[in-house]
Amino acid sequence: MNDWIIPERAINLGLLLGGSLIALYLIRRLFLFALKRSHLYERNDPFLHFAIIFIKKFFWPIYCLASFYLGVNLFIESAAPKVVLMKGFMFLVTFVGIFMAQSLVAFTLETLIEKQKHDNPSVVNTLQFSKILANILVWVLGLLMMLGNMGYNVTSLITGLGIGGIAIALAVQNILGDVINSFSIIFDKPFKLGDSITVGAESGTVEHIGIKTTRIRSIHGELLVIPNTDLVKSRIQNFQEMSRRRVVLQLGLVYSTTSKNLQLAKSLVKKTIEAVPDITLDRVHIESFSDYSIILETVFFVETPDYNLFMDRKEQILLTIKEIFQTNNIELALPTRTIVNQPAA
Repeated sequence: MNDWIIPERAINLGLLLGGSLIALYLIRRLFLFALKRSHLYERNDPFLHFAIIFIKKFFWPIYCLASFYLGVNLFIESAAPKVVLMKGFMFLVTFVGIFMAQSLVAFTLETLIEKQKHDNPSVVNTLQFSKILANILVWVLGLLMMLGNMGYNVTSLITGLGIGGIAIALAVQNILGDVINSFSIIFDKPFKLGDSITVGAESGTVEHIGIKTTRIRSIHGELLVIPNTDLVKSRIQNFQEMSRRRVVLQLGLVYSTTSKNLQLAKSLVKKTIEAVPDITLDRVHIESFSDYSIILETVFFVETPDYNLFMDRKEQILLTIKEIFQTNNIELALPTRTIVNQPAA
């Protein structure tokens, strides 16, 4: 054992480690002090708080690893014990690296989970499942690195895992496709809980976004369970994102309506629409002459995404127009056909 140690270097090593310990401790204290005085700290910024916790948690393990490395290289001269100790050092480095990676993954996913609790609570279970998978992946990669650094040949092991992974992926490719597409829905956000959407010929309200399927309550009342892969491949209409609804209203007036009454009809329709709340009038025009009527076309916007309120406003306008047209003797046209019978020559 004494042959391993170079006594004349012990004092120098002790001074080096002691000095570096004091210097690093002071740097750590100053850095943490600066972070806590930052305006981001006062605003409870999650990234800053994570940085402070990360530094406090891993400062001493990193310092101990650095000290161990210096001690082995400066204090131990014999090759055999140095090799053993360096393998132990790589073993410890890998474990610390795994825990650091786990902390980063946990912080990232927990921040996302906290945000999704308010925006989209149904995807929280998906993210919790993702957190478990991410931790498993971190440990698998970390252990493979540790075995490789300790001198073991991990190529065959990686090959075996790859072949096994391909076999499993082929067996459950549909399930994996739905799981992957659930992340596409979470991050791309084509819709969220409570949104009214149309997928293909089906319309309804989103009730749940899961790992494999999304559940939509249709306008007829039944529950539609749609695989996430089918949703991602489909064209989705999201009515919840509408800020307003456009209405094109065409009224047919009989051909016996005079030019004066046509102008009066335009004026009455304009006043009626402008008097209704949540309505923005675009235009009122004589649009065309159809087979049996003169078309009076009106375009307006209902300033709400709420479908029930939209129908209430539209109904109010139609009832008012019917009433004022009757009061002013303006006749709405009905589909008619005139048959002329000519006597035979």
